[in-house]
Amino acid sequence: MGLMQKIKNWIKYSDSILAKFLYESIKLFFRSLTWIVFHLKVLLFYVFWIFPLQDKVVGSNFSGKRYGDNTKAIYEYLRSKDDGIQLVWVVRRPYQYSLPPEIKRIDRDNVFSVAYHYATAKVWVDTHVILPWIQKRKGQMFIETWHGGLGIKKIFNNRNDAAKIPYELFEVDHMNRLADLFVSNSDHISRVYRNAIGYTGPIWRCGYPKNDRLLGDPTDARERVRRDLGLPRDARILVYAPTFRGPETTGDPYDVAAAEVLRALRDRFGGQWYFLIRLHPIAKRDGLGAFPWGDTVRDVTDYPDFQELVLGCDAFLSDYSSGIFDAALLQKPCFVYAKDFEDYKNRNGVYYELEELPFSCAFTNEGLAENIRRYDREQFLQKWSAFAERTGLHETGRASEEVGELIVRFIHEGPRALEDIKHACEW
Repeated sequence: MGLMQKIKNWIKYSDSILAKFLYESIKLFFRSLTWIVFHLKVLLFYVFWIFPLQDKVVGSNFSGKRYGDNTKAIYEYLRSKDDGIQLVWVVRRPYQYSLPPEIKRIDRDNVFSVAYHYATAKVWVDTHVILPWIQKRKGQMFIETWHGGLGIKKIFNNRNDAAKIPYELFEVDHMNRLADLFVSNSDHISRVYRNAIGYTGPIWRCGYPKNDRLLGDPTDARERVRRDLGLPRDARILVYAPTFRGPETTGDPYDVAAAEVLRALRDRFGGQWYFLIRLHPIAKRDGLGAFPWGDTVRDVTDYPDFQELVLGCDAFLSDYSSGIFDAALLQKPCFVYAKDFEDYKNRNGVYYELEELPFSCAFTNEGLAENIRRYDREQFLQKWSAFAERTGLHETGRASEEVGELIVRFIHEGPRALEDIKHACEW
């Protein structure tokens, strides 16, 4: 251990009065520095208000980690319109991904660029919380689409007290104050917006833009996924998409026996199967080293489009990720492996007990393999239909178009466009 590390450990963990004084002084210094930097950013943002608003949309997904989700679907519609509207996308280092040439890339860590574009864009679109120092000016519209849908895990104010994170709640409160409209795809997520996020404004239950593709023809996506991954055209694919877990997680919640799962899939459905792992955008790959990587077991976390993977797969496996409900929209075999369910429920909180879900659920690899071999499509479809009705699921396949047209009208006509759709919103 180096000298500096020894000094840090002594300051942080020693019981001496001097060490405690130094520790509290250092914490106070960094808190004060953070407060100063935050307000300097706010001041900088107000400076850029001298520039006029432009026919421009600024968008992001998971704080710039990917070009995807609802924001991407809306952008793709706006690109098809070619209406003279500038599209700007916020990218976060060190994440590397390509954007269509028509979309301007800005670095989330470049304070000047971010401040300028947010201060001068008529519309903002996001799937997550927005930077807390961003301030909205008159004539701008912020559409929050969120990303969770029928998610199992509780979020923000709905979490158990021990799982609530004060800074996240601060960011959510900021997002609520700025948002002009939330987009919903179900009664369930609308209730989450009200209770967990605390949003009191209009909610437009027009469906999730990212799911429009799921209601169309999957043929092109199936072929593209197999071509991009170098798989045979007749390959059968299971996508495993576990949710994000915090650092307090104990054990290995991702210990799925991939080889046994592949054997069970072959036994039940036939064909040559491939096991593709897709981690949550903010999850780390630590702990995945135990997987038997090879030709039939692959990491596709960096695959650019999750919805395309859902379209292209033949079965879906998760624990508490909302992605499983996207696969269920396509009536694909869906399975839950929830080894740590009781621990996760006690720590974070969940919206559904496992027996309420329309999917077969397992706590062990043996149980998962058995559920795959015993899969009953008709039983699944009956349960899914009842679940969709109970949660008020509402997908039309036109959400991208409807939200995109609202953006176009707002940019060209102003706030009247937003007022015109409020009669169709929940309050």
